[in-house]
Amino acid sequence: MEKLVKKLTGKNRQDFEYAASEIINNSDVQTFSELVDKSDFLFDFIKENVKNRLSNAINENNYKNILNFLSVYSPDYEDVLIYNLVDFEDDEITSCMLEKFKNGTVDEKTYAAKYFSYIKNDEVLPLINENIFSEEEGLMYNCIDALKVYGAGDCYQKAFDMLHSNDVFEQLCAVKFLVAYQDVSVLDELFKAMKKSSMSENIASYIPYLKSFMDMLRGDYKNDMLLALNLILNSLGEVVPLRGIFDYEIYDILSEISTEQNSIAAITMLNAKLRIEQLTENDEYLFDETKDVKDEVFAVKHLLGSFPQNYWDNKIKYLKDELRTESDFIFIALQVQSELEIDDNIDELKALTLSSNPTAALKSVEILKQLNRLGELDSAKILEKIDDENIKTVIKALFN
Repeated sequence: MEKLVKKLTGKNRQDFEYAASEIINNSDVQTFSELVDKSDFLFDFIKENVKNRLSNAINENNYKNILNFLSVYSPDYEDVLIYNLVDFEDDEITSCMLEKFKNGTVDEKTYAAKYFSYIKNDEVLPLINENIFSEEEGLMYNCIDALKVYGAGDCYQKAFDMLHSNDVFEQLCAVKFLVAYQDVSVLDELFKAMKKSSMSENIASYIPYLKSFMDMLRGDYKNDMLLALNLILNSLGEVVPLRGIFDYEIYDILSEISTEQNSIAAITMLNAKLRIEQLTENDEYLFDETKDVKDEVFAVKHLLGSFPQNYWDNKIKYLKDELRTESDFIFIALQVQSELEIDDNIDELKALTLSSNPTAALKSVEILKQLNRLGELDSAKILEKIDDENIKTVIKALFN
């Protein structure tokens, strides 16, 4: 098995043609499974070669053997399997795929949903509706692709309702659906959900796949987009994978806003500097990343490092403009204030200790303690405004 995978991924034409034929002609699911397991360790160009080699080995005499491989799902090799089944489509194949969609494993259902995004069948729509909000992303996305052929029906409204659910996992499932469905008219609702959700970073990370951040920067939603970018920056390398740095267009956006003289641009630049420094000063974030990801991270670091200290001093002056309860950027501003240990904006911080937002009040008390200014506060007044007992307990501890 291992020898066949090695031959299939190698450079010798005689070897890789032999390996591809052996795998397809013998329905060698075990070797295919081994290939899928190794997929994450193969360069993209090698995977493309493998797909072409497998496809070239499929013909009218052995195409039904492909059905046996559907027990092992792979997004890398999905297209080569499904495209060939579609090319050789007949009643027997469609009947088999329908059965897999009804009663198969999750992997088989995932392939079947992809198949029926090309082959229309009257029995498929209920199966799409049944699986479209699956926790398995491959199955969900393939059902969405198929749904575009059959019409959204009730699913779109259901996703819209789920977006406003109190269940954060339902909410995130709805975000994935709405973004994959590619309807930009839901951007307003996505940003609203992002601002209220406890998984705001996760929601933010999906938004640029609906509309690019650069398009939003130069058009509508500029401030909402910059808030999303800050949330992504805060979770980059942890909640949000670093490989997304290209999709989020971080370098281009920071370049574009670097000359702007306003509080939101200033906070974004300051936060980006802090986050990129964190990523590059700790090997654990970049250790497993590809060279192009590492190069992009360091390119952003070089961009931010090209500005002199007086540039950053000027940006800090804008911070106080967002230290207010009404600002969407209040927690980014508080975070920057705390991490840079800025001994300024004291009046704004004092005002926030009496904020209607208990979390903002807590963060402000924490920062004022950090700056040794707790003695200037009336703890009784602050606690009087806090209803949340957990936050009240933390604030009491800060004053002790």
